[in-house]
Amino acid sequence: MNKKVLLGMTLAGAFVLSGCANKTEVAPTNTTATQTAQTTQNTQTTQETQPKVIVKKVIETKIVKEEVNNPYPPNAQPGHCYAKVVIPPKYKTETKRVLVKEAGEKIKIVPAQFKPATEQVLVREEAYRVLPSEPVYKTVTKKVLVKPETKKYVVVPAKYKTVTEKVLVEPAHTVWKKGEALNGSKVTDIMCYVKVPAKYKTITKRVLVEPAHVKEVTVPAVYKTIKVKVVDRNATCKKQIIPAKKANIRVYELAQEPKVLKETIPAQYRTITERVKVENSKLVWQPIVCKTNLTRDLVIKLQKALKEKGYYKGPIDGIYGRLTTEAVNAYQKDNNLASGALTLETLKKLGIEYKN
Repeated sequence: MNKKVLLGMTLAGAFVLSGCANKTEVAPTNTTATQTAQTTQNTQTTQETQPKVIVKKVIETKIVKEEVNNPYPPNAQPGHCYAKVVIPPKYKTETKRVLVKEAGEKIKIVPAQFKPATEQVLVREEAYRVLPSEPVYKTVTKKVLVKPETKKYVVVPAKYKTVTEKVLVEPAHTVWKKGEALNGSKVTDIMCYVKVPAKYKTITKRVLVEPAHVKEVTVPAVYKTIKVKVVDRNATCKKQIIPAKKANIRVYELAQEPKVLKETIPAQYRTITERVKVENSKLVWQPIVCKTNLTRDLVIKLQKALKEKGYYKGPIDGIYGRLTTEAVNAYQKDNNLASGALTLETLKKLGIEYKN
């Protein structure tokens, strides 16, 4: 949109400000001073003879004074046409790292290690035997520890949420835009300084809400129920010792405590590129080809050169029409050349020799 506005502004400036110099013309400063003096004299005469037109003549004098303040093209050569053309803005490409995923931790649980072992368990208590009567026994149940109580760790995974972030792609800048005068106004060159908002790009990334952590869980001990005989009633009379009876059972002993291993996961980034303007477009006087020095042979050479480069789609007829103008504009845009008129710089870039 900005380029279209600048192009239209430049074309209007080219029609108003462009002109051909000849070998006999007077220096720009003296000519302008003469025009100012003549305009002032006409204004005074009009004030004496036609009082009702005073405002109109004063406005014309003001316009002439403004033209005096605008300099002519520097170092102008006789026989050439000049116009203010648009020098395109200059950009540079910058790279930027954007965080995609934050750093975190990877947790690994090493479970406890057990080893088998043998343990003596009392099966029958020591007793006494009395003769001639026998002792009386009874059977009872007993819980024997097989595996002691241990602890284990359970990983509670991290929680994330997805968020969007706006990344600056093109900063805000300002451009000159051609304005329109009010009805009945004599002002022709109106420029508006317009602010163009910045351009952003929305990216999505995951953000850590709650980090992963370890939860401690108690594993209860394991018991084995066995039946044993206990003395319910001892014998009377002679006592005879009955030794206690033990049995070997297989149990598991803790050989290594459980471990928690943490591994750091680095943050992840993504590199994006963005264009940053380093110099705004501007209007500069340049020599151009106007209707005065435009020939049919030059247009034919121009059409052939543009056709070879794939820009011109029309016939080679030597007429500088709409198709030729569009081809010139497209070629200037793609090659970062000044636009708004057929400049000598464009002809040189196309390899066309121009002799005035």
